[in-house]
Amino acid sequence: MLDRVQSASQQAPQQDHGESWVDKARREASLIGEGLSGFSDAARDAFTQHKAETAAKVAVSCGVGLGLAYLSRGRSLGPIAARSIGVASGLAFAVDVGDNAVQIAGALADTARSDANFDENAQIMRKSLGKFAFDTALMSAAGLGGSAVGHGLFNVRLGDLPAELVPQMNARGISQDYYNKLFMVDRHINVIRNVEGKYTPDKVARSYQELPGSLQKLVTYRQYWNNEFANYKGPQPLDQTAAMNVLLNGNAQAIRLNKISAELAGFQKSDLTDVNIQERLYTRVQAARGIIYDK
Repeated sequence: MLDRVQSASQQAPQQDHGESWVDKARREASLIGEGLSGFSDAARDAFTQHKAETAAKVAVSCGVGLGLAYLSRGRSLGPIAARSIGVASGLAFAVDVGDNAVQIAGALADTARSDANFDENAQIMRKSLGKFAFDTALMSAAGLGGSAVGHGLFNVRLGDLPAELVPQMNARGISQDYYNKLFMVDRHINVIRNVEGKYTPDKVARSYQELPGSLQKLVTYRQYWNNEFANYKGPQPLDQTAAMNVLLNGNAQAIRLNKISAELAGFQKSDLTDVNIQERLYTRVQAARGIIYDK
């Protein structure tokens, strides 16, 4: 295809070197505008001359929306709809612009060099870009509709998950049980900082010694849930994909907690005698506590 584009460019009239780039840019913009103006003609053609093809595009886009809704069950509609529109737009681009790339490239290259064939190039662009604009709107709307229907059909909420899996949840859907994994890190960093001076030197020394191991053993919030899924033995079947979307992927606070937990684990190789490192570690632990206890 690249060879054909280059060939089309070489056959176009030679560039007028006396013309400013502003004039060329305006002409190119005008050509693209002409192309997009073919939207109504493309719509008319789709619903009169190509009904079966149009129906197929709608069906495929709806199917994409439904499929993404199923794969993303447990998440809010917004991200699902955005992905559906993106995929539908990509399909429209592949079908329309991809098939007509040589003609579009040739028309753009020709118009960049000269306005001699502007009317002919505008006709090419109206047919190609107009169809692309219409198909993008049509398929995006169908994908959005499919994702909305799918979200209603496949949606999973916190209350739908097995009660045995989520016994200690705060109002934002965060497991308070996770603090048990964080406890020793929290304890050791408070002893090391010894802000109130109530810990003996021996106790502080022990915390210095044990903190790296506690950081190394700390599991991220994501891994915590993976472990919970693996150990789940409740009577209700567990949909792990939906559960992870509800408990982490679709929960902004859970995503933040997972990021903090991953950062905490990374402190194990830091110089824990450095006061600045201690304060950074303490700040992150407190941020995690605030999320866990909904403060």
